[in-house]
Amino acid sequence: MDQRHKFESWINSKTTLIGKCPVCAERRWTLLDDILEVRPFNGGGLVVGGATYPHVGLMCTNCGNTQFINAVVSGIISEREFADEIPPSGVADAG
Repeated sequence: MDQRHKFESWINSKTTLIGKCPVCAERRWTLLDDILEVRPFNGGGLVVGGATYPHVGLMCTNCGNTQFINAVVSGIISEREFADEIPPSGVADAG
């Protein structure tokens, strides 16, 4: 099963949690095509090779409000895949 279908199946099992958009009160959600990466705040600087947290985006097609759903918790990315992506120190090698 591809990631999109896997997520759709997972989110459909949680439909009581996904309702009206908290911004515009519409129920017009669409699934973004790509898995998104959320990075920890680092004083405004970018840490190359640093930790990221994978998320799936659900966007309201009426107002653009986007909800992030953790891709590991939803089963789109396995915990093993996620752990393999994190450097042991959580910090990129600077040189």
